[in-house]
Amino acid sequence: MNPSQLQKHTPAGLLVKHLDWSDKQRRILTANCQAESYFHPDRGFEFDESDLPHFLLTNEAIDNRQVFTDWKTKGCKSSLIAGAWTRVLFHGGWEFTSHADEHTYNLQTETLFIDLRIPKTRRDIFSLLADGDKSRPICSVHDLDAQALRYYARQHVFAGFSKLTRHDSKAHYPWSCTRHHVMDWNYVGMPRTRPNKWWIEMKPHADGEAAADAWKEWAFATDSAGQHYYCEQWERRKSLNLRNNNEGDEDKGEVDRPMMLALRMKQNPQNKDGILIVVGNEFNYCLSQRPINSNQDAAHASLVALVDDAVTRGDLDAARQWLGSMQGGHGHVHTSQDNPTHNSWTIDAAIEFWKEGTSLLTPGDVTVSGSSVDDCTIIWNDAAQSEMR
Repeated sequence: MNPSQLQKHTPAGLLVKHLDWSDKQRRILTANCQAESYFHPDRGFEFDESDLPHFLLTNEAIDNRQVFTDWKTKGCKSSLIAGAWTRVLFHGGWEFTSHADEHTYNLQTETLFIDLRIPKTRRDIFSLLADGDKSRPICSVHDLDAQALRYYARQHVFAGFSKLTRHDSKAHYPWSCTRHHVMDWNYVGMPRTRPNKWWIEMKPHADGEAAADAWKEWAFATDSAGQHYYCEQWERRKSLNLRNNNEGDEDKGEVDRPMMLALRMKQNPQNKDGILIVVGNEFNYCLSQRPINSNQDAAHASLVALVDDAVTRGDLDAARQWLGSMQGGHGHVHTSQDNPTHNSWTIDAAIEFWKEGTSLLTPGDVTVSGSSVDDCTIIWNDAAQSEMR
């Protein structure tokens, strides 16, 4: 189906809504580009350059893997928001989105995170494209034409380290979080100029104690009216593989806590990176091997801007190179009832939507070495591609 046919057969407003998705997220997150002015020492919101989300990503001389290890060793970790979360509401200014507009999969351990966000309009549009030309199934970015590349760019995944800080009683909330990105779908060379930093408000129980099933993310800085300029409300996803802390506590009213695992790809000559997180029976993955930035690429504020510009110039190879350089997805681990040692890792949501319904891992793909959790190394497919620990 060509662009004119798609326009003809698409419900009014669907294409416009989808193409505006990334920009709407930006408008809410930045108070329509005012956020940078809110983070200022004169307003009480100073920060260090090392607090910026892309600082470690852009400074190749710094070993960010070692930085993360040092932070963990020094106790810069917390289980406060560890878990698998979905965003039910995102609002700021006069705009908002909700779980009715996008699928969100935010998996967070005590240290590492992967945050995946996919607009629901993507499935509608690419279903129409598939129905319009069944002879050309989409199996890679190379199967996407100029307009489809623009549609495909409107989604998001990023991963890295969540550094939690406890504050004194005079602070807005007891805890804040600063996220450091080592992989970012939207980053193409122009780093963000304000921290990805926010307050954490835990949902209280009726007795006043903090609950573990919901929390709000409030912008760290405030606007000219003294209000937090955006808010994201997160609720715990329902994992099917919860395990008690202690055997025999099932009858004591103890709260089940899911098993968690976080793996980071080891440093390699190919400059690949990857994180795999498992929470209960859910997993997120993010894999990246970004192209070397050209001056033209680095001039763009986001991947969406880069792709739109490349399509306008007719340079579809550049658009495909960038869009194909990162993978991300969410899925579930299912244990066979006939063979408890056999697990299937089924992807149910992915940046590369043609991978949905397929397996991320199969038993023959993985080998494990090491005698403890601390020295364990997992080799995924082959050591050169995905050695994680």
